[in-house]
Amino acid sequence: MSQNKEYTMEEVSKHDKVDDLWMVIDQKVYDVTSFVNDHPGGGDYLIQNAGKEATNEFLDVGHTQKAVDMLKDYYIGVCTDSKPMQNPLSSNSIPISESPVVKPTESNNNNNNNNNNNNNKEDDVKVIVGGAIVAAAAIAAVTVGLVKLFRK
Repeated sequence: MSQNKEYTMEEVSKHDKVDDLWMVIDQKVYDVTSFVNDHPGGGDYLIQNAGKEATNEFLDVGHTQKAVDMLKDYYIGVCTDSKPMQNPLSSNSIPISESPVVKPTESNNNNNNNNNNNNNKEDDVKVIVGGAIVAAAAIAAVTVGLVKLFRK
């Protein structure tokens, strides 16, 4: 990942279409055009953040370490005029860099593997709980709408 091309937010903002989709996460520019149809949460999230600074949105969703690791596949350069990551309200503050995964050393490999497995499970639970909350809210909204419809 030797690309150190520099972009401005103005240039990134021009890449805001489904077939040309860039975003900035922690001052790094990612071309996620090829990932829109494969995004597990649906392409709408990416489309809504196309051409924008999306660090907080990325963190607030509760992405797993695997998702963070995938960023390197879409990295195309740095954004020279975006602000550094600042998300004091998020408990998901994760370092995002060109090489987001720090490989454990041989001497503490077993301890790190156990900790990483627990962290990934916690991240997965956060995603599942968040999805359940969204689903419950959607069901509640539909139920209220149906009750109103049948009362008429």
